[in-house]
Amino acid sequence: GVLPAVSRALDVNTGVSSVTMQVECPLGSADVVLHAAVSGTESAALATSTTIACRCDAGQTRSTIAERSTWVCKQCEEGSYILDPNNPAHSCETCPAGAVCNNSTVIGKINGSVWTPDATYPGRVELVSCPEGYSILNPAVYEEQACVPCAPGRFCRGKGTPSIKCPDKRHSSDKAKGASDCFEAAFVSMTMSLPLGEDAFRFKKAVAEAADTTPDMVLIVDFFQTSRRSGAIQLRTLHPESM
Repeated sequence: GVLPAVSRALDVNTGVSSVTMQVECPLGSADVVLHAAVSGTESAALATSTTIACRCDAGQTRSTIAERSTWVCKQCEEGSYILDPNNPAHSCETCPAGAVCNNSTVIGKINGSVWTPDATYPGRVELVSCPEGYSILNPAVYEEQACVPCAPGRFCRGKGTPSIKCPDKRHSSDKAKGASDCFEAAFVSMTMSLPLGEDAFRFKKAVAEAADTTPDMVLIVDFFQTSRRSGAIQLRTLHPESM
């Protein structure tokens, strides 16, 4: 068949002409033979042939042209990746939430996160480890994989382990790395009624100041509406015994 090509007229000073083309490779073939003929010169017509390997560059995937039983290299969309552009089983993949992807590279947004090829889904990566103070968010959903800070009241040992709740009567700040980061605390529960509105939860700062603690020590554990204009919030104030 004829391949789509763009040519530039012969340069009379150098005798060189340039031709760029998108090579279509036969399905199932690793290379393609190109035949070219040049005529219209002072000499007799010239003919030549060359063999070109059918390979795609980083960040490209194979795109099939069914009506001609051929395939061409197609660039993946920005922000996606492909691990091996010349493996027919691989294709352009969406970048997971916890990574930055560019062509063939996948780099975790959190330093120390480890991404490896997924043994279950060829061509994808999976998050297998996070640094201490972080845990893996929803590892069962590919697009949501990310290292997230350990929540207050829990500690994260990193690797692929889930977060662990602090022992009774102990609490921790976010990104706690071990049980030693859980400190003794007294828990005070209260229920407050206040008008509903987008600024309603700013009361956490006022509650923290009244309890002589910081806003991150005030936990909203429940919220329910008591009327059209107000709601009740149940919260816990933590008083560290030792910091």
